[in-house]
Amino acid sequence: MPTTLTAGDLVSANLIAARAGDYEPQRTNNFTLVITAPSTIASLSETIQLCLSSFQIPKEENTVVHINFGNEERKVAGRATYAKVNLVVTDYVTNDIAGALKEWCQLVYTPTDDSGGGGNTQGRIGWAANYKGEADIYMFGPDGLGDKNETPLGNTRIWHLYGMWPVRFDPGEPSMENPEVNRITVEFEVDYMLRADESGPSGPV
Repeated sequence: MPTTLTAGDLVSANLIAARAGDYEPQRTNNFTLVITAPSTIASLSETIQLCLSSFQIPKEENTVVHINFGNEERKVAGRATYAKVNLVVTDYVTNDIAGALKEWCQLVYTPTDDSGGGGNTQGRIGWAANYKGEADIYMFGPDGLGDKNETPLGNTRIWHLYGMWPVRFDPGEPSMENPEVNRITVEFEVDYMLRADESGPSGPV
């Protein structure tokens, strides 16, 4: 491939997804999510992988600090923030993904139990150490491998999410109008995110 694009390269698609193997597009559906959930619900990760419908990569943003001086203004980087992300999973009758996700939510907040069962739950907020988890997003090639030479994780893009915990649980909306598959949506907060390097995880399973 030329190091400098010529005029012809700018109007031709010959270099895109070419036989040489360059510029293979990353497809949005070639990914998986591996969650390291709190230890009390450690089995949740595999269930989410099989029920996965969609997941957002957190948006990273730096706030701007304004410095006023004389007749002008200068701007410098301020606090880094990460947007909330939505996990959408397919609801299966035979695998209670809704119950497992709700269990994670109850590590954050346990509602008062008025059922008379004598439970010791009184609207408590949990400890961060008990409800925060981590996650890895793997984005790979169209054949599930890392590159055209079938090297596992060769070009796989891996994002590490730290301090992940649920803030909103939406179990879906039953309706008599259409026989559609129910989807469950959970909104998560994320403390921060890093791109993996060569010292990252060995694989998604």
